Amino acid sequence: MALLLLPLLAFVAAQDGTKRQQNGQSFNDNNNAESRRAVNGTEFVLECPRAANLVRTHMAPDFEHPQLVRRLDWLHDGALVASYQQEFLSDINQQWWVSGNRYTLRRPFFELRIAPLLPHDAGLWQCRLETDPLFEAELPQRVAIELLVLGGCKK
Repeated sequence: MALLLLPLLAFVAAQDGTKRQQNGQSFNDNNNAESRRAVNGTEFVLECPRAANLVRTHMAPDFEHPQLVRRLDWLHDGALVASYQQEFLSDINQQWWVSGNRYTLRRPFFELRIAPLLPHDAGLWQCRLETDPLFEAELPQRVAIELLVLGGCKK
């Protein structure tokens, strides 16, 4: 009888805490870090909890006024993967960008959907947020997520 091991992916979210270094980049640790797993080849959604909380707390239920989030970038190992940008009070001047067809930036909470998830998606993911100056003091402007591939090879 053969045992089949599927590659699993796990990430740990690091928010508000002590700083640490990894791969030459510093980010925050949190004792209450969340850990999740996903199977290689499936859909995986990275959440930016600070952006989602800002939207849920300050936007109307119809999500018609997203100017609270001026800019949001998703970075993977320091490289820009997805970006949302908006001019000050105009819904018309929105710009959405993703670096490949496996990525989708989803509104209203600015989650990054990756499908299919591949072993080279392992690494440090960061959600960088720029808000209306009125809300900047409420939340940290960066959230780091360490994505680990178990049983796969990162290329």
